[in-house]
Amino acid sequence: MGKNYNLKSYMILLFLIYLLLALTNEYLNIQEGFLIGFTDSVSYLKIIEAAPNFHNDPIAPQQGYRFIIPYFIGTLLYLTNIDDYILLMFLMIILQLWIIYFFNQITLYIGSKKNFSLIMTSALIFNAYNFRPGLINPYMINDWVFMFGLLLIAAYVLMNKKNYFYIGLILCSIARQTSLLLNILFLLVIIYNFIFKKKIKTNIYLYGILINIFIFAFLSFASSNLHTNFSLNMYIKAFSEIFTVDFTLLEIITFILRFINTHFFIIILLIFSIINIGIYKKLINFKTLSVGILGLIIWIQPILGGPSFTGGNIERLTIISMPIILIFFLQIFKDLEINLKYTILIILLLFISSMHHNYTFFLNYFFDYKNFHFALINFTSHLIISIIFYKNIYKSNPNNLN
Repeated sequence: MGKNYNLKSYMILLFLIYLLLALTNEYLNIQEGFLIGFTDSVSYLKIIEAAPNFHNDPIAPQQGYRFIIPYFIGTLLYLTNIDDYILLMFLMIILQLWIIYFFNQITLYIGSKKNFSLIMTSALIFNAYNFRPGLINPYMINDWVFMFGLLLIAAYVLMNKKNYFYIGLILCSIARQTSLLLNILFLLVIIYNFIFKKKIKTNIYLYGILINIFIFAFLSFASSNLHTNFSLNMYIKAFSEIFTVDFTLLEIITFILRFINTHFFIIILLIFSIINIGIYKKLINFKTLSVGILGLIIWIQPILGGPSFTGGNIERLTIISMPIILIFFLQIFKDLEINLKYTILIILLLFISSMHHNYTFFLNYFFDYKNFHFALINFTSHLIISIIFYKNIYKSNPNNLN
């Protein structure tokens, strides 16, 4: 990390940023969470409550496949007699802090400027759809296990730590069926190495494909016998529904706006990297591109599901790969220097933009805070951030910015 903070002080600062998020977050019970859209948590709760036995009644195929983690938690609850909400909240907080820690470790390895690194980590923490929903509904812990697994795989790609690859792959494979998409990256690396005769050790990617397929087959078989029937149609819809259904214009616009509202910060980085492709293309090497593909293949699946299959889950399902996409842009903009005054302002704006109408309570003390208020605040905050980025990129490269 260019011009380092003291590492201990830096981690304390990140913890305080996370603490600010936690203190301003809303906390709901499972019934209240159900009313604002966290319907999947009911299925996970059934698995948890049945452990160490298995829940007999049917569970939706998506959640039935992901039974390993809730079953393990349920068994732990059975053995310790701890309240399920308390244990899950504890595990969620530890998991989110681990995500921040490993994200920071990758940031240190990349060596980006200290202020920009702090901004990127703050963007990870303060995105309204990232950590806040997990604190409201810890029963959805599978999503953050998957996010952590992706980070470990990214750490292998960049830092060549083999153990991270296998641990990350197993976590992803048991957490979500989306892990099958990782095989696309693994195959691309193998093909690239074969065509261009690079000295990449592709054995680990081949083993990764085999492990991924084995775990998917095992969990599909097990869940079909325990909770639900295997649904091939569900997987077809997940990857093609957007092409096979005639959506209304309003449905398409709403779907796109939900996506944009979730990823304003990433879209800003994407726009500036495209505008300045001549400056930053030299920083895109094989490892950087691999990380970008890793994030993109997870990002794009919910989009392919379209408004009818993915629907209102577009925010939650695309945010899973946010740390990986931020790492990609960390490598692109690693030499971008932003002064302390602008850094503080951007972090403040990111915090304000995290004030989701369902996930926070603070602004409700002042007025009846609704979804359109949040959308306006989110847009305005990121508009100001984009202006600050423009000034800093222009200052860094005055002769190259169009």
